[in-house]
Amino acid sequence: MKNYNILAVMVSILLISACGIKEPSQSSLQMLEEEVMAIHDSVMPDMPKIHYQKEALVDWSKSEEFEDLDSTDRQNIASAIRALKKAEDAMWDWMSDYADESEEMKGSDDSLMNVFLLRQKSEIIRVRDMMLSSMSAADSLFNTQNQ
Repeated sequence: MKNYNILAVMVSILLISACGIKEPSQSSLQMLEEEVMAIHDSVMPDMPKIHYQKEALVDWSKSEEFEDLDSTDRQNIASAIRALKKAEDAMWDWMSDYADESEEMKGSDDSLMNVFLLRQKSEIIRVRDMMLSSMSAADSLFNTQNQ
């Protein structure tokens, strides 16, 4: 009877261990990394547009026409310039940090790599959102200028 109790305990421990938290698989890590890079790749082509918009707003802010604008419009232009610069810098910083940190993460266990990639996904989504919102704000300013 004791042997059956010991066997039952061992089987229970084995089942509990098997049903526990599992390490992410290599394929799920690869899919997560591809997801991160797809988000990056979806907005990276907009970097020249951000640069162009920022430069155009800076030029506008130095023009005679700018002096004729009310203070709210001047503040909106200044704010848009800052937002575009912040978005542009955020993308460059993310790319640099991603390259450095992914090099450091080589050879890490799968659970650490999963945490790293989830953090990178969150960060690149934040960068994407900054880029899209700053470009949209600049577009709105250009549309009002052309009316």
